Amino acid sequence: MYFWLKILHILAMTIWFSGLFFLPRLFVARYRHDIDADPEYWNPVTNMLFFRIMTPAALVTITVGGILFAWNPAGAWLVLKLVVVAGAVLLHLYFGLLLYELGHDR
Repeated sequence: MYFWLKILHILAMTIWFSGLFFLPRLFVARYRHDIDADPEYWNPVTNMLFFRIMTPAALVTITVGGILFAWNPAGAWLVLKLVVVAGAVLLHLYFGLLLYELGHDR
């Protein structure tokens, strides 16, 4: 069971971090008025990426990571890992705030 939870954790983390890397590219495309900046395309894509893909993947990553930690407490690398997770959560929340502001044309 531990093995499958670890696989689920890694897959969810990969999806979440892929979204964290791709969303800024969409912000830049909007700023440059590229083809991707058309509101007919940009709004549905960014909303689906953030709310339907990234946020559930983040929740699964954090939940399963907590279960894995409770199952098998790890060594000294855990502090570094928790710092990276906290940074990723803050970045995720910041991107959500940017989407909200851009959704209101600010």
